[in-house]
Amino acid sequence: MLDSILENSVSTKQSNYAEAKRFNEIIHILEVEQLDPKKILQKILSAQIVEIKFYGREDLAHEMFVNINTKGKPLEVMDVLKSHFFKYLICRGDADEIKEEWYLMSENIGEKNLKKYLCIFSCLYLNKKKKLQPRDALKNMLGIINKNNAQDVFDKFANNKKAECLSDIYASVANYNILRLEKKLNLNANVSLSSLDALWKFFKGNFRQFDILMVAILQMDRKKINNNFDKIKNFITLIFMNHVIQSISGASPSLYKNTFESAACKIYWNYSSLDSIFKEVVSDLKITLKTKKYINNLITSLLCKDKDKDLNYAKIIILLVDKNYFIDLKAEHFIPQSTNMDCCYKIGNIIPVVKDIYGDKSVKEKLELYKKNKLDRSLINFLQYNFDEENYEMKINERTEKIADEFCEIFFDLSEKFK
Repeated sequence: MLDSILENSVSTKQSNYAEAKRFNEIIHILEVEQLDPKKILQKILSAQIVEIKFYGREDLAHEMFVNINTKGKPLEVMDVLKSHFFKYLICRGDADEIKEEWYLMSENIGEKNLKKYLCIFSCLYLNKKKKLQPRDALKNMLGIINKNNAQDVFDKFANNKKAECLSDIYASVANYNILRLEKKLNLNANVSLSSLDALWKFFKGNFRQFDILMVAILQMDRKKINNNFDKIKNFITLIFMNHVIQSISGASPSLYKNTFESAACKIYWNYSSLDSIFKEVVSDLKITLKTKKYINNLITSLLCKDKDKDLNYAKIIILLVDKNYFIDLKAEHFIPQSTNMDCCYKIGNIIPVVKDIYGDKSVKEKLELYKKNKLDRSLINFLQYNFDEENYEMKINERTEKIADEFCEIFFDLSEKFK
């Protein structure tokens, strides 16, 4: 690579995408760090290197890579799995293609998500129905991959050219971009994948336990997704609303146990109808046992102070009620916190906005500015309460109760569908 850079002979049309990308990365590093490629090349050429050659048997090199590392830093689980695959596949004549597929899979998913993908794939493919740690997932995979099935398992794990491959689906779920699956899923024209994408982006980062179930749902055949699309959206919304309630109450994530893993495996292996699996999840999570009084009390008791979890929950609840699935909105306090009035910390005083430009302005000034804003849906809904300089405290209390009631109405309407 350094020779090519020094000779200025780096091809702009590399046949191998991964190789071309690595060339560009090295050039970028040299430029940023202001490194002299001549000096680096001289040091490399003068270094003493021990080379172990496997003539015509690269598969043995991969086997050695896994087995010889008995000291020092433990190998990354994905490196071990890659070499385990390669020792069976690399000698079949399409080594470059296999390496390219692995590289693209890794890049597509992202370094930080690779271990999670291994855990999800191992759980689904091996039908484990329980949470797995990366080392356990690797051990399970190494135990089943052999020369007879290595290609089939690899195709499902990393080869995005194959319809049954899960990596592209997981990448879309983990990176909150369901729309990138539009071509792969090829759903009916009347099915709006963008609505599911908006819903999933809205839940971004709040509920990673659900990833495995989302992957299982999106890998279903086209007809099944088309026929159950509204049911899928309703189910996801209900589960997330329940998660918000659980979070406000301080319930431990261990409450979910292996519910999502078990349901995901049943969907992946097509054990029973989607409807019965969804109902089983709702039953396991005891969603239908919650009462309106309990939920209402949690919401009306929120203390929405800056940098407090309650403020974030309040914003999510209002956006859910408004069906306003926009991410990264700010939480505006209508009555500023500087007043330290009791009503200023209630959910009825909170308005999700794109830009919080209102600060500590007076009630009159804020209402005038709100009326000029024609884009923020939650602001428009807020103005329907007819706030003024005299009634704002009463109206905040009224809005607090109304938000709680509307949240409960949506929650119990959805839970009724999965009884």
